[in-house]
Parts: sequence; structure tokens; C-alpha cells
Amino acid sequence: MINRSVSDLSQIIINSKEKFSNSLILDKIIIGQKIGKIANYCQFKHQRGKFIDLALKYGQNIGITFRECFFHVIIWKFQIFCLFLQQNTPIKLVAMDRKPQNRYINPLTDYGFKKIFGDKEVMTAFLTDLLQPKVPIEDITFLDKELDGMLEYDRGVVYDLLCRTTDGSEFIVEMQNRSQNHFSDRILFYLSRSFSNQEEKGDTEWDYHLRPVYGIFFLNFHLRGFKPLSLRTVQLKVEETGEVFSDKLKVFTLELSDYRKMKEEDCKTQIDYWLYNITNLETMNTNIPFQSQQPIFGKVGNIAELVHMTAEERKKYNISIDSYRTNLSVMKNERAEGIAEGERKATLANALSLKLNGVPVDIIAKSLGLSIEEVENL
Repeated sequence: MINRSVSDLSQIIINSKEKFSNSLILDKIIIGQKIGKIANYCQFKHQRGKFIDLALKYGQNIGITFRECFFHVIIWKFQIFCLFLQQNTPIKLVAMDRKPQNRYINPLTDYGFKKIFGDKEVMTAFLTDLLQPKVPIEDITFLDKELDGMLEYDRGVVYDLLCRTTDGSEFIVEMQNRSQNHFSDRILFYLSRSFSNQEEKGDTEWDYHLRPVYGIFFLNFHLRGFKPLSLRTVQLKVEETGEVFSDKLKVFTLELSDYRKMKEEDCKTQIDYWLYNITNLETMNTNIPFQSQQPIFGKVGNIAELVHMTAEERKKYNISIDSYRTNLSVMKNERAEGIAEGERKATLANALSLKLNGVPVDIIAKSLGLSIEEVENL
């Protein structure tokens, strides 16, 4: 049972403003939590309503709004503070270090990527900066992301985002977090399927005229088998002359890995600005940089802020972030296993070389950490 009376609490409230103004600047949220503790844990009966009023007044005296006080009175349950009151000891509030909450969603997740680039203005601005078209992109239309096979037993494809500009050009835009075998072949398959779906079925006069198809792939890794490159442009060209064979097919790969180590001042091009922001957005707690160079980043920030999400959107995002983290964990394990396998192959190769040069098996085994049986089987 708390021993202090309502009149005692009133005196605490009267003195609170002066006390806190002379103390170390305290975290208002923690103070609010303490207020909630008073109201929720108190054992006052007929005076409970009066006690809550006093707690609210207490908060107002130290600079917390009525709404903040009311929230903490309802939500928080703090027992330690009441023990301070019960023991008639001075109130001492200590600001706790809390891990800062993320301000923005992670655009590397499936949900985050589609939420940001699924906005027409954002996608138009990005395509303009990437393609540098001679004629401005007037408008884009997002299409059904799933393309069925040409025949009922054919395999269909599902894209992250598929859109078309007013001139008929189609854009396949995807985020890839995991490296995979035959990735370049997959890109060709995707674009080929998009071309084949342009056939005017039943039109005997169709003359194979095709609309341009662009594949844009954000890669959260370096493309295997190629020199690391932040922006890679792939096009059909004549090998002997370098002439463009067809301007209807073009692939862009955008590698994000190096942008984690970059600073803002290292970014020089429009694409640098995009890739830097996409890679580092989740860890930013200030306004998104480069808004003077590309004003659309202001809208990207508004779209990506977690506080603007509904409960249903937050639920979908949490599922997406779990999947993203699982993929990262798998990739990390795969890399570790690959390194271990590579080291073992090198060890066995060294053992075989020593064996062929007449070094005794037991010495090889002891020197390289292998069993005698492993060396004998080489």
C-alpha cells in the first residue's frame, strides 16, 4: 500500500517543474512512462481518479502534452516508481539508452521495393535518370506482373514490377537479393517471354514489329563471373563493328554492394544518388539526401516512412523483412560453406602434391591436419 497521500503528491507536482529544469535533460518518453506507472499501479480506491489527474498535471509541468500523458497513463505499468513513493525516498529518474527505431522501410525487401517503385512519379523519375531519354517520359502504366505461358503447359513468369510507357516500351524492374546459377539466362528468359507475348495472336498480317523491352535488375550482390560494376548496360551488338543490332532489347544491372561503404560526397551521378539511397535508406534517421539534385527523393521519404503505414501494411512489411533476413542468413552460410570447401580442396591438392613428391603419408597428414586415410585415398 502506498503511504503517500494525495496532498503529498500535490506537493511533488508543485515542485516538479523546478526540480526537472535544474536536472540533467531527461527523456520525456521515460518520464511519461513513470507517470503511467503512478496511475496503473496505484492502490488508491475512491481517490484513483484524483490521482490520475495529478499524474497528468505532473507531466504537463515537465513539458509533456496532455495527449502524451494520457497515452502513458493507459499503456505503461511501472512498479518500481511506486516503490519509490512507498519508501518515501527522493524521486530519481534515469534516462535509459534505447536503440533508435528505424525511420524508413528497407527498400531491399520485396514489400519495400514495390511500395517505393510502385509509385508512378518515383518510377518515372528513376527511368528518366537511368535512360536519359531524348523525349521525356510522359506517363507510365503498371501492368499485370504475371505473364502466362504461351501454351497451357508452358511455364509463366512473375515479375516484381512491370510497366509500360506511352511509347509502348515495357520495363521489367526487379530486386534480387540472392545470387543464383544461370542468372543471365534467367534475364534472357524473362525478356524473351515479354517479347513473345507481343505476338498479335490471330492476326495473319502481324509483321513481327516489336516494342522495346528493358530489363532493370537491382542486385544486392556482385554478378558472378563479371567484373564488379555499379551500372552495367547490356545490348545486342555486332561483334565485328560494335554496331547496335537491335535497340529493342536492353538490360541494366545495378549492383548495390559497394554503396554501403560509400559516403554521400562520393556520389557523383544521378544513378549514384539512387543507388546510395536505396542501399542505405533503412539506416537513415534524417531526411533523404540529394533532394536538391533530385526532388523526387522527398516523396520517396514520405512513402518510405514507417509512421505512415497502416497496421495491415506493417503486417505485410514484417513478413517481407523476415523473408529478407532469412535470405541474408542463407547467403552468409552459403559463403561460409563455399570458403570452407575451397580451403579443403586447396589442402587436399597440397597433400596430393606432397605425396607425389615422396613425402611420407604420416608427415603429410600431421602437417596438413588430415587423417592418414584421407591422404592414402588421394
